[in-house]
Amino acid sequence: MKGLSSEERHRRAASALADIYWTRPATTVLPRGDRSALYDCVADQIGPNVPVNCLEFGVGQGASITALSRLFVHPRARFIGFDSFAAPPGTGTAARRGSFVTDGHPPATADTRVTFRKGWFQDTVPDYFRDNPVDRTRILLVHFDADLYASDLFLLTTLWHLLGSYFFIFDDFIHDDVVALADFMQAYPVKIAFLAQTTGGEGRPYPERVFGHMKRTEMPAPLH
Repeated sequence: MKGLSSEERHRRAASALADIYWTRPATTVLPRGDRSALYDCVADQIGPNVPVNCLEFGVGQGASITALSRLFVHPRARFIGFDSFAAPPGTGTAARRGSFVTDGHPPATADTRVTFRKGWFQDTVPDYFRDNPVDRTRILLVHFDADLYASDLFLLTTLWHLLGSYFFIFDDFIHDDVVALADFMQAYPVKIAFLAQTTGGEGRPYPERVFGHMKRTEMPAPLH
């Protein structure tokens, strides 16, 4: 949410959480920061030995796509990582750039089921789906780890037209992710269920990372 103060970003995130999360929170609450426990929950829900298609948006140095590929062991499972492998637009400091950049190259992997699409999402996502028609017999898992409101919103709206349903992970839910999801849900009809979360923040168990399922629903009939 470029140009907003930290106070305004916090207010928008709190409002979005009230609108779309606290009315239907995840039934499974995991310890704070325990990403591995969340991934275990994902594998248990989907099944570790199914030919899942996992699309990861925001690869960085490859820790999460590697962890997921180790949990889903089916030889026909596929893991496609989308990333520019460059600093995101508007990223200011060298320290922040370093957390995303891998010298312009995807991370190395020995797992032939893992591939990468290098470039901006606006270019690589349409190209990928043009070359790879959706196989509706496969379970889909989408990992949103782009860390930017604009990227999240682009991906959510684009995938709505392409995927009838999918499991999802939001890696940084209590910040820009939840605002993007709330704005998306105002315009696109979906049925959503939150299945698990890790805890972030103090007091109330704020959802730091979330796992859930999204299903596209019919557009409402036009008003006459």
